[in-house]
Amino acid sequence: MSSKRPRGPILDDFVKQAKNGTPSKEATALTDINGVLPNLSADHVRISPSFERLEDLSVDKLYDFLLGQDQNLKPLAVKFKNDRVSGIDLMNFGDDDYQNFSVTYKQKNQLKLLIKQKQLGSTSNLTVSTRNELDLSLMQNELNHSNDTVQNQKEQIQQKNIIIKRYEDTVEKLNQEIEGQNSTIKQLQTTIQKQSLQILALMDLTNQQLSQTNTSSSGPPPKNSFTEQSSTVKDQLTNISADIQLIPILSPGSSAQVVPIIQPEAPTAIRLNKSKPHVPARMTSLPTSSEGPNSSVVKFPTVYHPQREILVIKPVMEDPYNISNYGTYRVKIFSEDSQHILVETLVNLVPQIEVCVPKQFEVRDSIHNLIVGGIVTLKRVGESVVAFAGETDQTGTVTLPDNLADGSYEVEIYSPNNSKLQRLKFFMVIFQNRRQGTAKPFIGRGDLNPNEIEIVLRWAAVPRDLDSHLYSSDGRHIHYRNKIDGNMSLDWDVTTGNGPETVKFTIQPNLKYIYAVHCYSSEPMLTRSKGELTFNIDATTTQINKFGKQNKLTNGEIHKIPELTRPQARFWVVCMVDGSTKQIHFFENVFEDHNNYQTNEIGLKYFAA
Repeated sequence: MSSKRPRGPILDDFVKQAKNGTPSKEATALTDINGVLPNLSADHVRISPSFERLEDLSVDKLYDFLLGQDQNLKPLAVKFKNDRVSGIDLMNFGDDDYQNFSVTYKQKNQLKLLIKQKQLGSTSNLTVSTRNELDLSLMQNELNHSNDTVQNQKEQIQQKNIIIKRYEDTVEKLNQEIEGQNSTIKQLQTTIQKQSLQILALMDLTNQQLSQTNTSSSGPPPKNSFTEQSSTVKDQLTNISADIQLIPILSPGSSAQVVPIIQPEAPTAIRLNKSKPHVPARMTSLPTSSEGPNSSVVKFPTVYHPQREILVIKPVMEDPYNISNYGTYRVKIFSEDSQHILVETLVNLVPQIEVCVPKQFEVRDSIHNLIVGGIVTLKRVGESVVAFAGETDQTGTVTLPDNLADGSYEVEIYSPNNSKLQRLKFFMVIFQNRRQGTAKPFIGRGDLNPNEIEIVLRWAAVPRDLDSHLYSSDGRHIHYRNKIDGNMSLDWDVTTGNGPETVKFTIQPNLKYIYAVHCYSSEPMLTRSKGELTFNIDATTTQINKFGKQNKLTNGEIHKIPELTRPQARFWVVCMVDGSTKQIHFFENVFEDHNNYQTNEIGLKYFAA
């Protein structure tokens, strides 16, 4: 049970009004009681009938007595009766007992009054004046308690008002601080915007000053080498594919690990916004200069494509097997008038993987037979000491060591057990330990007759099916469905990639021959097939001049399909051999988009070329 004494409804209302700051009429009336109580007469006090001494009351008599005193005591009288509480028990009640019976504050005072009456004697001898004093005392105690409660409430309200005022003051200060901070933030934002504009203006000015650096600065003078290039290189720079490799611009002094790698066989792109000063508005070639391992030999012709906002650059060299051509180059690309540097960047030029020394060779002859017991040797160019010598196993394979040093190498492969096969000699390189996995060279036949030509076709794993086609001016056509016709023959039809397919024919006077490669597969570009042709002849008995050139066709001469952007091409028309003049005419970048591989359309079109 709570230790607080209960209040009557009038006092409750008074406290409530006090909390709100406005006392009610009842609360005002209660205040007036203080002045009235001393003047109360005996007539205002109820006189109870006489009764026996309280300690002599049994349980039932105590019940009746309590009901006779006040009907409001009935619930309490019932509890006492149920728990067998007598008069003497009640006189000995302590605080715990009152609490156990859930006696209210008012009930407790009434019961204590009865106990006091017992101490003064029986009610029959109790005077009205004495009762009056007791009741007045009880009322005075209750009023004092109420006044104390009201005062406590007032003090609590005052304390709460003080706390609320402190909170209001704190909130006001915080709001003022927030307003001040917001004002400071706005000022900072304005300052940052102004400074950003100033920085952008300084950057533009710096870029303009850098771009206006003229050719008197350090480094070789710029030169537009595009005009000196072959039609293949020009085509590669102007007709670019959608998936052309993009490289970042790196300033001099950048770490070697982040310098982008480029290779000679394909062009590379660099971003250049067309809105920058001195950038041409049309597609055009641009002057360049470079500093690097072999700048006098390696050129970087460049074309700007405004539609895609890219510079297309391609390294060009005469000898891809010269190791001194490779390494890091500092390339500058200039405006059309050579007076302003548009881009300055670093590139790491490396050899294309096909010319790199492999980890192993798998050797066959030109008609697909494995070469078992073949000899493979490697010597560094300019040195007489053999760097490696090995023999092919039952699978025609020989494995090379991993620790071969960087350099240019002369490779020789031959079969000591078959004198009809030629000795195959060619060059390869190792640069920065760059190696291909497995190379599959083919040894040409050494028993070729006079005026007999052997053309060996090989390519990458995709497309899976390339076909050799040989047309003669007398209407014959050798291909996979017609492998032999007179002295013209095709040895094999490879449909799983790599090759080789070998065509052999003997040139006849008054006849012309057209050789072409057809892409039978529906796989991507023929020009990305890495197709390669090896021309074998007996140079001692067969002399074939090159059309429009001073030199002759050499035994083992290699011609590669140009890596151009020709997505629709189905035929690569390679060359025409004239039996009357003993000349061979290599066509430059000639392709056909149709798929008429069973007709003589190709031959008829190019015999007159």
